[in-house]
Amino acid sequence: MLPRALVAPLVAAGSLVEIAFENASRQTRLQIDIVWSRERALGPAARRFLDLIDQVH
Repeated sequence: MLPRALVAPLVAAGSLVEIAFENASRQTRLQIDIVWSRERALGPAARRFLDLIDQVH
């Protein structure tokens, strides 16, 4: 969990992505950090995880 003022420049630069979940019950907020090196390909589990998040996003 990071303060919006801290991450706003990173989101604006495109190096950090905020994912809005519309199906969270009781206005629960989820924060998920996904970090990987652009120098290494994602493995099958990481690709599947991102696919599932894209379906929600």
